[in-house]
Amino acid sequence: MQTSATQAIAKQISLAKRGQLSLEALVSSCNRLQAEGKNDDCINLYLAWLNKSQHPLAYLAWYNLGALVQS
Repeated sequence: MQTSATQAIAKQISLAKRGQLSLEALVSSCNRLQAEGKNDDCINLYLAWLNKSQHPLAYLAWYNLGALVQS
């Protein structure tokens, strides 16, 4: 059985994979995940979003992902 936190992450990843997660929501979610020490979930969320997104500011997500991987 999934916890509510796990379900919330799964929902965010699902939205990202469908191209329905805004950049603002992505960054906000990843900031929260990082604060909770869930870096792997944050990486997965960034990758799901970047694989689908054609957003003109996608470089911000790439930068944040790179900084996260380096930390």
